[in-house]
This record gives sequence, C-alpha cells and structure tokens, in this order.
Amino acid sequence: MYTMTMSVTLSTKYQIVIPKDVRKQLGLKSGQKMEINKIDENSIVLTKQLTADQYVEKYSGLLKDTPWITKKIDAAEYLRNERDRDR
Repeated sequence: MYTMTMSVTLSTKYQIVIPKDVRKQLGLKSGQKMEINKIDENSIVLTKQLTADQYVEKYSGLLKDTPWITKKIDAAEYLRNERDRDR
C-alpha cells in the first residue's frame, strides 16, 4: 500500500472534490456512500461504505469455527451458558 498526497480546497459549503485520479483508482461513483473517521485533531480518513453484498462477502466466513456451528449448538443457549459460567 502506498499513500498519495493531494491538495484539495474546502468550499464555502464545506465540500471537497475528490480528484479524478483518486476516484478512478478507488472506483468511486456519484452518490456513493462514504464513511468519515476522525483520527486526531488534524486528520480524517474517508472510506467507501460497503454495500450489503460487499458486507456479506467480506464477513461471510467469520462464524464458521464457532461452537454453535461446529458442535451444532443453539447460539442463544450457548450464550446463556457462557454468561452463567462467568457468574
């Protein structure tokens, strides 16, 4: 991964234009949802928001090794047992 630094100007309506090269490289489309995260007092990160399909694809195997999948245990029952065990 490499970083690219470009200068943009904040408009009177507090908007910025993402340069064409960046839009093309990231595959950004007009109307696309974005997320903005504050890093510190002088920094923000702008990230493409995942679509529902992208979200499912990204996280689809996340729970495959959990006890309720591998041991065929009811998830609600498993969580109740875990809470009771910690008391």
